[in-house]
Parts: sequence; C-alpha cells; structure tokens
Amino acid sequence: MLQNRARTSLRRIAPGELERVANVVYIATVAETRANAERGMWWAIGLIALLAAGKVILADTMDPDAFWHLRVADQLLTEGIKPIVDTISFASIKEPWTPYSWLGELFMHAVWQLGGHTLASLITALCSAGIVLFIARACRARTNNLVAVIICTLVGAYFTLPFISFRPVTFALLLMAILFERLARP
Repeated sequence: MLQNRARTSLRRIAPGELERVANVVYIATVAETRANAERGMWWAIGLIALLAAGKVILADTMDPDAFWHLRVADQLLTEGIKPIVDTISFASIKEPWTPYSWLGELFMHAVWQLGGHTLASLITALCSAGIVLFIARACRARTNNLVAVIICTLVGAYFTLPFISFRPVTFALLLMAILFERLARP
C-alpha cells in the first residue's frame, strides 16, 4: 500500500521537480556529513591539546634554567632593562651582556610571584595547549583536508613539545604560533 502511495506521489511531481528535490536532499546530506567531520577533527585537535597540556602537568618538574631566568628577572628589576653583568653564574665572564629574553623573564617573575610552582605549571600547560590549537587553526585556514590538518598538528606538536617548559622560549613559541595562524588566513 505504501509503495502504491509513493508511486502515485511521484507521478504528481514534474520531472524537473524531482531532480531539484534530490539535489536539495543530497546537498543537505553532504553539508551534515561535512559538519560532522569538522566537529570530529576539532575533537581530535582538542585531544592533542589536552595531551600537550597533560605532558606539562604530569612531568611535574621545573626546567633548571627557570630559576636562572627568575634570578635574571630579579637583577633586571633591580638594575633596569639594559645590558647587565652576570653575577649569578660563578664561571661567567664579568662583562655586560644583553638579556635578550628580558620580557619573558619579567613575565616569568610576575607569574612566580603570584602563584609559585602551581601557577607556573598552569601557565606552561595553557601555553602548550595554545601552541597546538593555533597550529591547528593555521593548518585549517590553509586546507580543507581535515586529515591533513590533524597530521600537521601532530607533527607541529611533536616538534614543539620537547621545548615546552617554564622558560621564555615557551612564550615565544606561543607568539609564533599565533602569528603563524594570523598569516595563514586567506
């Protein structure tokens, strides 16, 4: 009975009308499939970012250079932003040198003063996740191939995560990822 009704309904539709309805259904299906794939890609990227942040938290160790950077920040706050003489290291040459990471060191000092090791780990984890997310956004801006976006994000995470710790280079990598994402936009 249902088949007879369907045949009768199809006979009432003009031949061109049937093609238009089929195209609308096809386009809606493709759009829904594409949206699901996009959502799945961002879930995968989120998982990569979560793993990147988890690496920082689970390692629970501080880079030994972090304390040197904090002492340099103390010296910068005392003497000003200018070439300074290294009074921290016993084997250093006692000549002025330019602390090229001065802004990162001052930021590290502020973070350490506000929350110590806990806040430093949290900021580092957020930077790590941010680096991954901005790499993914940059890749997504350049291609519609969702698998390529995930692979490029994994490669970017693989090569940046070994350098992530509480030190100025972490903030530089985050800024580079943000700039890369901005430049990748069409």
